[in-house]
Amino acid sequence: MTEDSERLMGVVRSLAHAAAVPKRKLPVISNHDAAALTAMMHDQIDAATQQRNIDAKAAGFKIACDAGCNACCALPVLVTEPEVVAVERWLSLPENAVMRERFFSNYGAWSTALGSAIDDVANARNSGDVSDRSREYHRKRVLCPLNVDGLCGVYPVRPALCRTAHALDSNERCKSDTAGSISILAHPGVEQTYQSQNSVRELMHSSLRPNKPNQILAKAVHRRLSSATAAPNQPCPCGSGLKFKHCCRE
Repeated sequence: MTEDSERLMGVVRSLAHAAAVPKRKLPVISNHDAAALTAMMHDQIDAATQQRNIDAKAAGFKIACDAGCNACCALPVLVTEPEVVAVERWLSLPENAVMRERFFSNYGAWSTALGSAIDDVANARNSGDVSDRSREYHRKRVLCPLNVDGLCGVYPVRPALCRTAHALDSNERCKSDTAGSISILAHPGVEQTYQSQNSVRELMHSSLRPNKPNQILAKAVHRRLSSATAAPNQPCPCGSGLKFKHCCRE
């Protein structure tokens, strides 16, 4: 383990220790550490999915996902704040300025097309509501505004949920309204890795964005990018006509 990874694990231990003490305030975590820890967890997810691909091939299955296969980009992706930080920091790099502008250009049409469905999923109170509202969101078939020309524009920093998604043999069913019709390979390595990381993601979220729910990825990224330039009482950059403080800042 490198010196930096040891330091980051110390950050995780500090968060976990504070969370275990009633009414103890979580320590502040920097955006740099949030992004670095997210990258470490993504590497773990990628290693697990690579093994899943090997195991699928050995069992005679084919993972159908490939570049340009983007039906799942019309699904709602609820994320915690550290993964939003990772995407926002990546888009803020000078070499990614074109993708950042494409995202802002796409965002207004995406937001208008989905309307209240964006927040309906985030505000759902139980698994049944989440499933129902996710289906309504998916039925609109609106690609994530981070998708450009059919490809994920933030692929190196895409969320863990996007990294674990897959379909077996054919991606035709991915376009169906019924998610349960998609054939997948239950893989303990991927599932255990993803589940074991959930508590760390949630602790970082609580430190970075206390008492705020998870948001749809695109809205959360837009919020963070816009906060650098938009004043609370100015019109929201998303084009809604509302003040920033009553729209994407929330």
